[in-house]
Amino acid sequence: MKDILKSLGLCRRAGKLVVGFGAVCDLFSEGILDVVVFLAADVSLKTAKEVRYYAAKHGVEVICLNVTKSEIYEILNKPFAVLAITDIKMANMIKSYLPKT
Repeated sequence: MKDILKSLGLCRRAGKLVVGFGAVCDLFSEGILDVVVFLAADVSLKTAKEVRYYAAKHGVEVICLNVTKSEIYEILNKPFAVLAITDIKMANMIKSYLPKT
């Protein structure tokens, strides 16, 4: 979990992190589709459903993290539930910290 949070902080400092439902959906409408969307573990069902709908419509991968909004708050100073990484290598780094299923 700490590795995921550290990586999110790194992505933010690198300018490769887009946060919030509206901002992430704006990426899709702008045609920026080379992203991976991450959801906090405690994202609302409605938000998760809407994000998955828009992401599927545009062929974007959505992954649920094993960190909560309050844990994300510690790194980003706001409790975001929807995050997008615009750098595939950085997104793959975060995916590598998730448990294999």
